[in-house]
Amino acid sequence: TAGLLLLAAASASSPVSFSLHPWHASVHFPTAGRFAAALPVVLLVTGFGGEIPAEAYSDLSTAVASRGAVMIGLSRPPPFPMLTDYPAVARSLDPVLQFVVNGSLAARLSEAGAPAPPNVSALILGGHSAGCHVAVRRILSSGCGAVGGVLLLDPVDGADPWGLRKEFVISPPNPLRSSTPALHLQTARRRR
Repeated sequence: TAGLLLLAAASASSPVSFSLHPWHASVHFPTAGRFAAALPVVLLVTGFGGEIPAEAYSDLSTAVASRGAVMIGLSRPPPFPMLTDYPAVARSLDPVLQFVVNGSLAARLSEAGAPAPPNVSALILGGHSAGCHVAVRRILSSGCGAVGGVLLLDPVDGADPWGLRKEFVISPPNPLRSSTPALHLQTARRRR
């Protein structure tokens, strides 16, 4: 959305946290600068399907917030990885999305001193590594709803990083059953 194209850099807040079982959210937001009337909202499921603590992404979250967006890092307590029920994990995002769109996030941000309310009409839902598996599964199984875009950082589709469980969300070359715009960012080692 145009709200991501901001005119000036800003400073970012200390994170505000909340929990919606099983998720822990670490929320960063801008504190100074010029912004759109409402701040874009990015929800990022952390690596290993949300098992990496959201605080491990504080540099990324601070950088995004300093550009005028609300960045919500989402993590959950790690179960035994081979037993993770990814469809259930994806469904468990529904209360988090409801918290964001029903005004609860706006109230928390206002109390914490955010300079503008969040734009909850076109959320960006994304993930890092296997967090992408959770985010994409959520969209494909429950629909887009308020999600207006998808952010995939170094996506891993499988249910485990070793490929032992053959549980995938996408099946190339078949396209996804979603028209939600997506941004795929991949890092790689430089070959020597």
